[in-house]
Amino acid sequence: MLTQFYPNALWCLLFQCDIWSLGITAIEMAEGKTPYADQELVSDLIINNDSPRLISRTWSQTFVSFLESCLEKDPSRRWSAEELLQHPFITELPPAKTIRAEIEEHLRAVQNRPAKQGLRAVRWARKQLRRAREQLRGAREHLRPRWAMEQLRRAREQLRQAREQLRRAREQLRPCCAMEHLRRACDFCAIETSPEQKEAQQMALEGFACV
Repeated sequence: MLTQFYPNALWCLLFQCDIWSLGITAIEMAEGKTPYADQELVSDLIINNDSPRLISRTWSQTFVSFLESCLEKDPSRRWSAEELLQHPFITELPPAKTIRAEIEEHLRAVQNRPAKQGLRAVRWARKQLRRAREQLRGAREHLRPRWAMEQLRRAREQLRQAREQLRRAREQLRPCCAMEHLRRACDFCAIETSPEQKEAQQMALEGFACV
């Protein structure tokens, strides 16, 4: 969504459009979508509205200032690449080691999410399965009375449903390749594997392999 939609776009030849693109890309990385992503006639919105801004008010003023420097609609006032390199948002960045550690921590959290969801589903299904089996066992012990036949039928139905729920919980781990996610998370992290990762990995080794 460059501002070459303007009738006079000769300035784009001077690479100022790349600075605009940088600002739009920064917004997309911050909020997960580009400005006006859910609207039509984007070119008209760019021309007639003010420069795109972040929706959330939680971002730092330094980041907001950096975007304003990139998304100045007047090309002659827009910062150049050399000027942006001197902006506090760039010059005050933490060391690369710190940034890398934050990225790794975020990736570990994303990789662990499918495994944790699958673990919760499997635990719940197993609990239902145990309960259904206990009811079935109790019904068998009182099989002689007539009312026990209905109790037995219900217990069997609950057992069938619990088994189906357990099967679905296992399927949740397969499409997202939980085993691969776990291995990558363990390899990616040089520290000790968390208890949840160990439990999920052991379950995967016992029968939840990807297909």
